[in-house]
Amino acid sequence: MSYTIRPIQETDVPRLAHAFASWNKKPEQYERYWKENQEKKRMTLVALCDSEVAGYTNIIWQPEYEPFRTEWIPEINDMNVLIPFRKQGIATNFIAESERIVARAGCTVIGIGFGLTADYSSAQRLYAKLGYIPDGRGACPTLWGDVLYLTKSLVPSHQEKRYRTDMTQVRILLNQIVATEEAERWLYSPQTVLGGDTPRNLVLQNQTERVIQAVRTVAEGTHV
Repeated sequence: MSYTIRPIQETDVPRLAHAFASWNKKPEQYERYWKENQEKKRMTLVALCDSEVAGYTNIIWQPEYEPFRTEWIPEINDMNVLIPFRKQGIATNFIAESERIVARAGCTVIGIGFGLTADYSSAQRLYAKLGYIPDGRGACPTLWGDVLYLTKSLVPSHQEKRYRTDMTQVRILLNQIVATEEAERWLYSPQTVLGGDTPRNLVLQNQTERVIQAVRTVAEGTHV
């Protein structure tokens, strides 16, 4: 069985609503997804098998889960594959494509969550197999029951130690001139002084000295 994964299109909205109607999912949900895609708040990926909807998932850029939001960790959210299309690798490829998109956006960590009931047993096994580990904060109560959140580093293992050390160095400098929340926003946002790149992306590329010089420029009078 072959399938393709691509970003949502407006014509997918009624198709998704129809495909998942028996799951008690309303058309308004997919209309909101489309609107938030237009607003760059989320990216919805749709899996098609011979032009038939097989499933979908979302990347949420600023998640509701506060630890992810404050640490600028995008979240893979509301991933669903219709039963006839399961065990074809669609969920695995949803996650792989989400990781590629998030990495291209300059993020170095991605998050995901699952419920702690037997209904989520497949997700629990899959996420661990793909390298996701609990974020260490325990179960989080939600309207749908307790959820365990996990993260995965997108930094190559041989760069991890250097990256974390350099990011700590930049954060220390930034926190001397701006509040912590503003410093985090600066690290993860495109900066004119850096040619439109994000400081975190440049640190990942081992251009930490360039970022430090930009911080010193900020300290000399430019606001973050």
